[in-house]
Amino acid sequence: MSQTNENPQVSSKRTQKPSAVRQVQQRKFILKEMDFKSSAIQQLFSNDARQQNIKYSIARIAGLFVLTSNNKEIRDRLDAWFAAEQEEVVRRSTLLNTIHNNELSTSLGNNADFDVVTPESFSVTFQIEHPIYWRVIDVISQIDESIAAIENLWLAGVISESVSNNSRGIAMNTMTRFFGRMRTVATDSADRKGGIYSLDAYNKIMQTITRNNPDDRSANDDSGAEEIEQDSGKLVVNA
Repeated sequence: MSQTNENPQVSSKRTQKPSAVRQVQQRKFILKEMDFKSSAIQQLFSNDARQQNIKYSIARIAGLFVLTSNNKEIRDRLDAWFAAEQEEVVRRSTLLNTIHNNELSTSLGNNADFDVVTPESFSVTFQIEHPIYWRVIDVISQIDESIAAIENLWLAGVISESVSNNSRGIAMNTMTRFFGRMRTVATDSADRKGGIYSLDAYNKIMQTITRNNPDDRSANDDSGAEEIEQDSGKLVVNA
């Protein structure tokens, strides 16, 4: 009579250590709702994909300011670069203001006194986690106010379609240039593993801005037509 082995067969299994889950660091933030005065800037943010690209770029630039904070040479260069981008926006905003004032001074009508109603939907909300956001908001506000004043003159019948379109082209080119250059820096830094930027790494980013941005070749060209690709959600600069 054969015996049946009643002992269960024991298999050897290696116990795996639980994988470490990297916790996302939570930060304090300020929710800032920005109301637009112009149709041009509203259109820039009306596409969800494009809006997310812009916000992503701002967040990455904020990260660069944090990562370079312990190296004075690199941080000074980052500050100088961003300040130069702001100055270029101021220059173009001043140009739009000059166009507005010239057209207003030569107008014979009083229609410019009309009140223009701006839809409540002309707004965007930023989650501010770094002071650099305020500088970006200031850049947006300057162009928004400048082109809004020209849009209002067109609505009132004070300026021609041609002047309105050319001015709108300047405004849109300015913002696509600004956010396009921010996105170049943000994209170039996206694959880093973390840590403080070396001088070589930062120089590479600065060289990429000059080499890959076609708008650098026409940085002083303020006569371009509207340069937003409507459907793709990408920022497009036509040289």
